[in-house]
Amino acid sequence: MSTELLSVSPPNGKVASLHDSARGSPEPLDGFHELVRDINFILGPSNGIDSAGVDVEELKHVLTQYDTYDADWDRYAFADHSRAYTRNLVDNCNGKSNLLILVWTPGKGSPIHDHANAHCVMKILKGSLTETLYAWPCQSAGDAAECAASPISPGHNTEHTCSFRGAFESSALKIKRSTTYEAGGVTYMSDRLGLHRIQNPSSDEFAVSLHLYTRNIPGNPFVKNYEFQYNFPTWGPCNVTMTSVIGHLQSHDFEGQFRYWNSCDPSQLFDARIDTFVEDDKKPIAKNIETQARYNQILFIWTDCDREGEHIGSEIRDVAVVGNPRLRDAGKTVRARFSNIERAHIINAARNPVPLDEAQAHAVASRMELDLRTGASFTRTLTMSLKPLIVTPGSDENRIVSYGSCQFPTLGFVVERYFRVRNFVPEQFWKIHVMHEKDGIKVNFRWARNHLFDRMVVVILFERCLQAKTAKVTKVQTRPTSKWKPLPLTTVELQKCGSRFLRMDSHRVMKIAEDLYTKGWISYPRTETDQFDRGMNLQALVQKQTQSRQWGQFAQNLMGGGFQQPRDGRNNDKAHPPIHPVNFVEATALNQEEARVYEFVARRFLACCSQDAKGTKTEIGISYGPETFEASGLTVLERNYLDVYPYDKWTSSQELPRFQAGEVFEPTEAMIKDGKTSPPGYLTEPELIALMDANGIGTDATMAEHINKIKERAYVETRPRARRARQDGDDDEASDEGEAPEPEAGRGGRGDRGRGRGRGGRGGGANNTRNSGASGVQEFIPTTLGVALIEGYENMGFETSLAKPFLRKEMELKMKAICEGRKTRQEVTAETIAQYRAVYARSQQRMDVLKASVRRYVVPAAR
Repeated sequence: MSTELLSVSPPNGKVASLHDSARGSPEPLDGFHELVRDINFILGPSNGIDSAGVDVEELKHVLTQYDTYDADWDRYAFADHSRAYTRNLVDNCNGKSNLLILVWTPGKGSPIHDHANAHCVMKILKGSLTETLYAWPCQSAGDAAECAASPISPGHNTEHTCSFRGAFESSALKIKRSTTYEAGGVTYMSDRLGLHRIQNPSSDEFAVSLHLYTRNIPGNPFVKNYEFQYNFPTWGPCNVTMTSVIGHLQSHDFEGQFRYWNSCDPSQLFDARIDTFVEDDKKPIAKNIETQARYNQILFIWTDCDREGEHIGSEIRDVAVVGNPRLRDAGKTVRARFSNIERAHIINAARNPVPLDEAQAHAVASRMELDLRTGASFTRTLTMSLKPLIVTPGSDENRIVSYGSCQFPTLGFVVERYFRVRNFVPEQFWKIHVMHEKDGIKVNFRWARNHLFDRMVVVILFERCLQAKTAKVTKVQTRPTSKWKPLPLTTVELQKCGSRFLRMDSHRVMKIAEDLYTKGWISYPRTETDQFDRGMNLQALVQKQTQSRQWGQFAQNLMGGGFQQPRDGRNNDKAHPPIHPVNFVEATALNQEEARVYEFVARRFLACCSQDAKGTKTEIGISYGPETFEASGLTVLERNYLDVYPYDKWTSSQELPRFQAGEVFEPTEAMIKDGKTSPPGYLTEPELIALMDANGIGTDATMAEHINKIKERAYVETRPRARRARQDGDDDEASDEGEAPEPEAGRGGRGDRGRGRGRGGRGGGANNTRNSGASGVQEFIPTTLGVALIEGYENMGFETSLAKPFLRKEMELKMKAICEGRKTRQEVTAETIAQYRAVYARSQQRMDVLKASVRRYVVPAAR
């Protein structure tokens, strides 16, 4: 017995490519396979039956010309007395059509059905079949003309005869014609002609027919139906139809009376009814799933194995059960659990289906409802209250002042740093500097106290050092050290590195990464996972990179014995592997930005598969009077991953002279240097992403969208960040990693004067400023409106501020509680709505505070 199974994959049908259909090897002398060859020739590399370059009559002609011979096609014909008919794949054609043989049980037939906007040419190979053509049911409550003209009518602009609306029973549908086709007969069917039903009129003989289907789903070239056969341990041999979706199928909005800005008080949106519906551009996709579900016994979901994927899976099930209510029964809807698309991993997932995780789906549903209610209520209130103050003659009268539970905390981070910079007051500090020259090498020793803010204390300590006259070497230590190779690439890390190294903002780098994924060059770029599954064949991926003229030799060295398993990070979302190249592509085949992002992903992956850089670090400690000082030096011995990953820096410092423990010397130079603390820089995009990640604001997939939203709303502006000036107050030593240390926020040194005594005299400190101009990393500056919004809400004095991340972080913890079964969707939704409703009510009472903030910052700037 063969089972009919509908399988639904992620956007763009990526999983479908893993289940290649049973494409036969045509035999040139076989008449049936000559027909298959001719059909492929007519369709060409990319056409469907309905394509402009294809003549349906030509297809019908070649089918008519074929003289059927059972021995040619009987290998594809499998009968099953327990079913009305079986569908058996012959050829996948050009990827746009399927060629199938259907075997019809005596006296049985298909249900009345449409073709989900597909086209079909049918030839009877054996026996006879009766086709009954029905008029489409009315799609409008009005008259027939209105119905036929409706753009949502499947029979749009075609011959239209009204049947009872919504009926798919033969007693209610009007029959247009009934035709019996004998062996050799050919017919054509599409939704433009109506609904139809095929039956085997014989009471004792099987009938066999050949069907050529176009699989395209209108509205999206990536959504197709693939048909193949697979033997599942759970269900046995199955005919599988694999299709796909493009993200969420369903949308949510308030019912009609609440959708318009002035239709109600915004506070009513906390309780208003929410409708769930399919947008017009998704209706063909939903219709395809509904139609395919009618003929299938199992629904097998292959969406991403994360919260969002579970919810999309539940949407697919909701659409499928419209066509086949039995799919709600226990065990009839299942999902595949997978995290990468290695062949063995996918086969294991196919053999071990699991139920949909309803708890995760409920968590997403709760979050979507909360985001809609809170976002709409606060956005309408803010816009209607502040619009008279911010809209000036000549400005955009449709300007929206929006609120989002992720959007506002993101803006809050930017404004908080802005005020830290503006309100910074520099403090003067003093430090003791010691330098000694030995064997022609000058060694600068760092004071263990770094610097102090009390000049008198520093002077006293310095005088004690001078009284001692000599310094003594207390430690000489040389030890191996390493610079660790990077962790596998996550979405958050890609966004931060894109800004830091590629000079692209997070929204842009994610758009390019999505394009590279769609084209098949890199893996799915939205992932929290920073560890590769041990079962993945990483060396096969490395092998593909040996073709590169830039890093191919490094990849070849890895294949020659240098390969090492990547480090494991702490995160695994169980949905996607880390971002990595899946195929090699020459830079000339990509545009400039795509080439840069692909190069970064490829180099990062190869670096992960290499070895840590190795070196030695020498540390020298001295005591000078009561104070201690240190100097260190780095020698890089093996660069390893650094040879392919230029984004990390780790270089040898100047070689230190040989010192012996217990050695005594008089320092060449000792002096007091002074300086001032410098303010922190404005927030950069990598820093902002790190803050959002640490505080649970957004997901790896949405952080870039939230950042882009506060730009679109003109709450912030960006500009290239100037490099920080490096002053005498900063240490000259490089860090262990060979990079100049980042200045501490609020404690970076800036000194320009020195006083002290070298051997035989006093010395002055030189000004050692370095500034090489703009770095290219973008920094965020809030606009007057952005500052006004955050300061206004902060000045309201609420314990729970909308400008802080705590409300959203608490919401995310509640979503986790739903997933773990500790709370229900209803409980979390009710609790959170009550919390936001209270904040809304208090903010309404103190709206004058927010307006005062806008008048302070925005109104003067607009004049």
